[in-house]
Amino acid sequence: MNEERARQLAELAAEAAICTRCPLAQGRTQVVFGVGDPDADLMLVGEAPATTRTSRGSPSWAGG
Repeated sequence: MNEERARQLAELAAEAAICTRCPLAQGRTQVVFGVGDPDADLMLVGEAPATTRTSRGSPSWAGG
């Protein structure tokens, strides 16, 4: 992985974790930023994670 991209993603995750610019911040317990290959050619964005995923801090995905 590109070190610059890794740094940018880490900064974005840190910013998202403290963001309060929209109403979602009022009801969340934590930000689930996501996982995967940062160099992927395709990114899928879905709905909010289920309660069990949010408590574990992992994103929703069909595999589990």
